[in-house]
Order: sequence, then structure tokens, then C-alpha cells
Amino acid sequence: MTGTPNKATMIERRLLELFPSRVVPGGVLEAMDAEFGVSRQYCKKVAKKLGYTVPRREDRPGACCICGGPSRPGSFYCYDCQHVELTCARCGSAFRRKRAHVAGLTA
Repeated sequence: MTGTPNKATMIERRLLELFPSRVVPGGVLEAMDAEFGVSRQYCKKVAKKLGYTVPRREDRPGACCICGGPSRPGSFYCYDCQHVELTCARCGSAFRRKRAHVAGLTA
């Protein structure tokens, strides 16, 4: 008895059809999850099982929201904009803290 193939088989066929080199470009899994009605992580699991190279989402380069310079993947700010320089009220020495850690402090 032959029925309709399951979603994993359909994803496998599509990957083999589109990417015979076994390298999946970034953003493709997001399109496939909408097409097959499954999560991006499930598409990645099927691709990994077949031996495909799948880039991580965090590997995409970013740009700083303040200065426009390069930022680490997953961060909105570059290192210089992410940290602020403060002065110790007790001894007067300068030190750096993350912007998010001092945002809620009042003087």
C-alpha cells in the first residue's frame, strides 16, 4: 500500500532536489517550514540527518543600532556602544559596565 509520503520524506526530497551539493544556504529552512507546516528546527534536524551543512542563525553578521558598525551575532550593539564608562564614587577610578546593567540605576 502506497500512500502520501510523510513530511520528513517530503523535506528530504526537496532538499535533494534543490541542493545536491549538501549545503543549505541561510534562510532556506524558514521558507521550507512554511511550505511543509513544520518548524524550522525540524527542517534542520532532517537536513542534518541527511548530512547537509546548515548554518546557524547566530552566524549572521549584525550591525550596531547606534553607530552602524559591526556587532557580534545576536547583539544589537558593537562592543564600544554596548559598554559605558563609569567612575567609582568612592575611589574615582574608571570602569566599564554593560549598558543594560546600568540602564535602571539612578544617580
